[in-house]
Amino acid sequence: MVTSLMICAALGSSKAAARDPSTWRITSENDSPWSLMWNNPYRDEYYTNGIRMSRSQDVSGRADAVFHRFARALGMRQAEQFQLALAQSMYTPYEIWEPNLPATTHPWAGHLFVSAGLSATRPELLGSVELLAGWTGPAAIGEPAQKQVHVWLNGAEPMGWHDQVLFEPTFGTHLTLAAHDLLRPIDGPIELRAVPHTMLTLATTDLAGQAGGLLGLGTQGDVPALRPEQVRFGHGGIDTALRGDTPVGIAIFGVTSWRWQGHDMFVEGGTFKEIPAPERVPLVRETSVGIRLRIYGTHLLMMNNWQSRTFETQDREHNYGTMAIAQSF
Repeated sequence: MVTSLMICAALGSSKAAARDPSTWRITSENDSPWSLMWNNPYRDEYYTNGIRMSRSQDVSGRADAVFHRFARALGMRQAEQFQLALAQSMYTPYEIWEPNLPATTHPWAGHLFVSAGLSATRPELLGSVELLAGWTGPAAIGEPAQKQVHVWLNGAEPMGWHDQVLFEPTFGTHLTLAAHDLLRPIDGPIELRAVPHTMLTLATTDLAGQAGGLLGLGTQGDVPALRPEQVRFGHGGIDTALRGDTPVGIAIFGVTSWRWQGHDMFVEGGTFKEIPAPERVPLVRETSVGIRLRIYGTHLLMMNNWQSRTFETQDREHNYGTMAIAQSF
């Protein structure tokens, strides 16, 4: 079995007063919480679930030459955080009770991977490199995972997993840059951040370029630099460390990005071995609004996400929720 590496980014602002030495985090992304919030029927559709467990370690004050040498090779001044993660994502059509569906619907797919990553910083700039590898197909255990959850919740039995994306190794890299001090710092306990970013994905799962920005308001050190905790595209965000130095912190933020998709294996039915699937949409927009709460070493995150159509025959945009809990030590 192929393992997977993902280099994930978690960057702190140069003016941060406190750093989390070690943080464990679990993240869940699911379309059902969104449906329930708006009193819609419970259903699974398109990108239906992502779950990720990770551990981040602050390496900015350590003497490990390998981290800082790698950061300088990226054109950065200092390594910030190293992260390891294990994640699974799954995709379904929304008629999960139908055993056979036409090729114009989103294919069934599961993706299982582990990850490791490094982030780095220089004045006014945050950057990360992420390596990923993993596998799809039945060995990604999407079918048993979804069916077991539906047994627990007394939901409809998923019937179409026999037509899922086939077994393939997955591997590639993510490169991210963000400018973190675009606005003049505010004196006092509150900060306002405007953070533009760019991202390049070169992977068997996705070939994509992305640009966007975040606007957030919160207590000093708690506003993120980029949309955090993203399982869908195989990375955990550029700013996963909550950096506030007060006992309690809070931030609200909004993120919008436009993603050019040269390839999306989960829409197109595979990369090396394809199954019948619809045509991808080349340009995808995603907008998120979120809130982060920090109480001493415990961090909570909740976001709602609007994603535009990802394939030509999709009848509406896709909405899903993100929830995460982290504990720092």
